[in-house]
Amino acid sequence: MEFIDIPNDIKVFGHQVLTFPNGVGEAFDTIVERVEGGFSRPFYGLARMEGNSVIYMAAAIEKFPEEGKQLGYEEYVIQKGKYAAITVTDWHSKLSSLPGIFSELMKMEGLDPEHWAVEWYKDDDEMVCMLRMKGDVPD
Repeated sequence: MEFIDIPNDIKVFGHQVLTFPNGVGEAFDTIVERVEGGFSRPFYGLARMEGNSVIYMAAAIEKFPEEGKQLGYEEYVIQKGKYAAITVTDWHSKLSSLPGIFSELMKMEGLDPEHWAVEWYKDDDEMVCMLRMKGDVPD
């Protein structure tokens, strides 16, 4: 486990995957096909609990102001701050292990429950599972 400092808010856009966990891949494929440059930008999965249900958003980083709005997507913000993180390589073959990775992160003290759980898809091989911490955390 590591800590990642996100120095500035990250503006993203996307849409809810209503059939989560089914349909996540298709949701990202739809966004990749609609944005300029395809998979050349970072993508994010955002998740949080509402009652007994997981709300999951497939999202892409915004390249210019209101890009998502122009494409008809909802806009979100990944808030700046310190995140507990676990990096996963060859993530395509490890999708079934992601719930366990987030369960491991949830054991950390000092998590901020008001924020999204974040999957940061850096590229086609590497993704980072992240949970935001409250306040300052030692390096």
